[in-house]
Amino acid sequence: MKNNIAKAPSLFLAVLIHFAPLLKMVQSTSMLAGSPLAIVLKWSIAVATMWGGFHAVSGASCDPVKITSPTNAVGTNGTVFSYTVTQCSAGTDGGHGFTASNRPPNLTLTTYQNGFPAFAIMSGTPTNFGLWVVRIQAYYTNGASVLASVPTNLFLVIFGKPIITNHPAGITTNAGANASFSVTSGAMPPPSYRWRLGTATLTGETNATLNLTNINSGHAGNYTVVVSNFLGSTTSTVAALTVNAGTGPGIVTQPHDATVLIGGATNFFVAANGTPPLSYFWRKDGNVIGAPNGPTNSLGNISTNDAGAYSVIVSNSINTVTSSPASLYVMRTPFISSVNRIGDQISLLFSKEPGAPYELVFSPSVPTNAWQTLSNLPSQSQGTINVLDSITNGQSRFYQLRLTIP
Repeated sequence: MKNNIAKAPSLFLAVLIHFAPLLKMVQSTSMLAGSPLAIVLKWSIAVATMWGGFHAVSGASCDPVKITSPTNAVGTNGTVFSYTVTQCSAGTDGGHGFTASNRPPNLTLTTYQNGFPAFAIMSGTPTNFGLWVVRIQAYYTNGASVLASVPTNLFLVIFGKPIITNHPAGITTNAGANASFSVTSGAMPPPSYRWRLGTATLTGETNATLNLTNINSGHAGNYTVVVSNFLGSTTSTVAALTVNAGTGPGIVTQPHDATVLIGGATNFFVAANGTPPLSYFWRKDGNVIGAPNGPTNSLGNISTNDAGAYSVIVSNSINTVTSSPASLYVMRTPFISSVNRIGDQISLLFSKEPGAPYELVFSPSVPTNAWQTLSNLPSQSQGTINVLDSITNGQSRFYQLRLTIP
């Protein structure tokens, strides 16, 4: 145990030296720098191979058996690959051999010279690209049973040129709108992207998604994307962008004034046309109301705080237009606050808000079928109102104040 601890610093250094070529390969591939794949590579090299690498570098002894071949390798998708696994052993009799699990598709492992020394070849034509940690087991037998076995990890990178699995699709939209094209692809190392409009490369557009904003007729045309890495490139199919000229919004029906008693409800409505989609932003006294976003603005349980001028901004990708303001009048239930006799006149006092007409009527008796108009007050009149009614001695009067909601 003490000897193993003493070997730890040299073991760590040996592992770093062991993987220096692969680290150099990863770092020299600019497409990997800073990407999640680079992090996976470096983490896998530092961790996954530390276990298996221990058996390949710990000590000079081959007793009982040790894998001596490198623990990293690279290949290319679609190209014949071959990797030789070697071992050493203190024994010269019995059998020596190998197994390998988690191999890339279409690669097989064949052991040669099932005696001393033994070696194996993992070969074939890879049918996929990516990263594999292949688990290799070297064993030593006496012919009847396994006397010793040692595992190690082979860190295998299979490079592959880009392939496109989902091509960008054509788009038809209106001027002023936004549009996005996207492509799905795979490659090892990860690819770069270059979007084109016709034959012209779009400067700075190097992601898998192309975002276009505030589109106009100049954006119309055929879009493609070139997907590349150091092994080659492939070009997507054409995706056409068609831009409709469209028309801006117009107000067909303006919102109308409304008069409501306290606690009541009402709706403001606007009818508009233009190229869809249309957006509606309702306002009260010039300030945008957050909730409504349609042609109807509904108000309920109305209070005097809701009184004001309501308008709506209608917009689409072409333009915006603002409606005329519509006033909301909030009325209290009418009542006569005081009735006083002054000589041969009756003084009737009450308050009135603008928004609806008042009618003051009288009758000499109750019940009555003959209410008579004493005074009419127009919708816009407001304030404290004093109406005088002339009477003669012995006459009686009953008064009623009426509110007519338009």
